[in-house]
Amino acid sequence: DLGSGWGSAILRFASDVKALNADRSARSVPRHRNATDPLVLEAKYNDGAHEKLRKQWTFLYNIEDGAWVRFDRVPLGDGYRRFRSVYGNDGAEPWRMEIRLDRADGPLAGQVALPQTDRARGGHVQIYREGVADLSADARGTRDVFLVFRSERARPVVDFEYLRFEQYRGELPLEKNEVRIELRSGGKDGPKMGQFFPRFTGGAPREFVAPLEPAGAQGPLFLVVRSAIAGPIGNVEGIRLEKAADPIDGSGVGVPPRRAWWGWGDWVFPEPTNLPRARPADRYREQKAGRPFFRVARVASRPSVDGALDEWKGRALELAQTLEGATPEGPVVRAWVGVDEEALYVALRHSIRDAKAVVAKGHRWGATDGVEIALQDTEARPAGPILSLRGWPDGHFCAPDLAGVTETARRRLEKGVSYSAAVGTDAWACEWRIPFGACGFAPRTPATLACNLTVRNVAEEAWRTWCADGGATYDPHNGGTLILGACEALLSGELRKALEVWFDASDIATIEKDAGGRVSAWKDKSGKGRHAAQAADEFSPLYDPRGLGGKAALKFDDVRRTRLDVPEISDRPIAATVFAVVSNPEPGLPNNHNQRIFTTSDGKGYDYLCGLCCSIPGTQTGGPRLLVHEGRDRWAKSVRVGCFSPNYQTFFKGNISEILVFGRALTSDERHRVSAYLAGKWEL
Repeated sequence: DLGSGWGSAILRFASDVKALNADRSARSVPRHRNATDPLVLEAKYNDGAHEKLRKQWTFLYNIEDGAWVRFDRVPLGDGYRRFRSVYGNDGAEPWRMEIRLDRADGPLAGQVALPQTDRARGGHVQIYREGVADLSADARGTRDVFLVFRSERARPVVDFEYLRFEQYRGELPLEKNEVRIELRSGGKDGPKMGQFFPRFTGGAPREFVAPLEPAGAQGPLFLVVRSAIAGPIGNVEGIRLEKAADPIDGSGVGVPPRRAWWGWGDWVFPEPTNLPRARPADRYREQKAGRPFFRVARVASRPSVDGALDEWKGRALELAQTLEGATPEGPVVRAWVGVDEEALYVALRHSIRDAKAVVAKGHRWGATDGVEIALQDTEARPAGPILSLRGWPDGHFCAPDLAGVTETARRRLEKGVSYSAAVGTDAWACEWRIPFGACGFAPRTPATLACNLTVRNVAEEAWRTWCADGGATYDPHNGGTLILGACEALLSGELRKALEVWFDASDIATIEKDAGGRVSAWKDKSGKGRHAAQAADEFSPLYDPRGLGGKAALKFDDVRRTRLDVPEISDRPIAATVFAVVSNPEPGLPNNHNQRIFTTSDGKGYDYLCGLCCSIPGTQTGGPRLLVHEGRDRWAKSVRVGCFSPNYQTFFKGNISEILVFGRALTSDERHRVSAYLAGKWEL
């Protein structure tokens, strides 16, 4: 059945023919001079453009009404059926792009509508879409192609990234070593639905994907091989057709429910079940990607648990979200968390408008004012029990029987915890002392704890929680992670073995510098000996003992073109995960976008195409923060810190304190452990 809206085809194919589609002469620049399908027009290789139009890397911007770009001697041959562009438009007014031949006002071959794709953000467009147009059959032969941009609005709002002709009307000759496997409907010469470009797989089957064109209803499906290689090319193991989920049927929206008594009685609604319902796979879902961290301060002396918060100073944890994850305006609940060798201390202050409206009688969670603390040792294997504590403004607290906690553990917790609360004229406050022994953590105190804090205000019908991700407030998938102590312990076991590169500015023994602070070497702590080096003083970053939030960092400068070179990580493509702690409060040079932190490549292609590219998004600036980049099947040669790979360009302006590179993709739990280590160490 070919008429069911299939969107793509997946081919399982195995080949030990290394020459298979290995020749890249058809991709020689400029690509618009090569007779291929698709025929690609690259912005940086245009043959002329309107005086105000600009190009940056692979995209065109600053496009005004009437602006144009020219591509000379484009081999259209027998013609193409369609033109496609990837564009961004942050203006509400309609734009269009005209494809004209020979001159800017020459014959019109087609035009692409360009509706809005993004809201205005003050810089380049961030969200792109595809625009497609049919082409005239008269667009044939070798012609100069002009792309002319039209709008009723004067302000430039459109950017372009990718342009191409596609669906050649004739039959192009095969290039050297080129192989195509075509999908055709009805017969071997029937309409082409899509095509695969298979590659050498080492003899093991791999999946290749092809987007599909719409086809007819039912009929035979043909796989047709076009090969410039003599002899067999490999084995087809299977093929499957796939499509996106069907849209929701909205035909019943607005239809009233039925009535009893043949349409004359009351409305008939579904019966309420009153049963708690869990989301699918709640029990096994992974941690939220943006889970927050909080570094717990060590207390110099044991705080008094009396409900008065006079001794609590310093950074507070803010409970600003509703249970739906929204962040409404108004006062937030502030919490302070401390730790010593024996216990965890928590203090909370919640603003109120009327002390008389505070409700504690009955101690019913949700129906009275109160606070809840949920803790779990997720480092234990298996993870420890979820421990819950609830306290009320009148000084009463309990350890409820929730989340499967045993009665023994609940009683031990309730017996060991100290709690006090006080209600003032404009706020009520509470303090907790939670001994680690009462939590069952002894003899080992975990370096981190999954935690959520939630406060209920009955008078204002409000909930405030640390971080909401759905489900019960005591579910550890809500909230964040408390970092209690020795952060480096989080990098134990398999994580240490997976480290390929580790640069740490806090370890002064790993930094070689001169009297002026110019760094000539940043030694690798992974044990693999991949030390970063810079022999030329003029390109050396500077060591700053207080460069990142008062902590040590290497300072890089795009004007001075500072960078470090690192020995290659592998001579073949690998999977890798990169973590970097950086700050760049000041912008770089005007056209210095996507400044590089840690990069690799194959020594020829660009880092973002074939290697690892941990970089600052766009022209973003900011204070101390963590960047994470993951790459799979990426080359790891020409390794750089602070600039592009393989060329010396796109330099970083800012501070780098630590870089860790793991030689594989990490699990969500491992990523969380590394993030916790860095967040705690650098107080992010």
